[in-house]
Amino acid sequence: MKLDTLPKETQEAYHNYKAHNWQGIYPKQNQGSTKRNEIRANATYRNEPPKLPKKPKGTYKEFDVINRHDLRIFVRDTQTDDIYYTTDHYKTFVKIIKF
Repeated sequence: MKLDTLPKETQEAYHNYKAHNWQGIYPKQNQGSTKRNEIRANATYRNEPPKLPKKPKGTYKEFDVINRHDLRIFVRDTQTDDIYYTTDHYKTFVKIIKF
């Protein structure tokens, strides 16, 4: 899926994470959020049962688009730097094609 076909807020989150080298939340991202709706970024995604290519544990990292209750999540392959996107909370994934 091409990045420019995704919703604007998803594209913005992608670019913000990328600008910060996918190292975690970016500045002011959790500003005004509570513990209940905080954003999780750079946590390990276990890929169990496997929905993405099998890799060693710890290879995949997950990043919320809006907050921890949003169904939209990026998953980054730290070996290849490929980014996958789910809109249904890990049921299905599409690989983001960078432009």
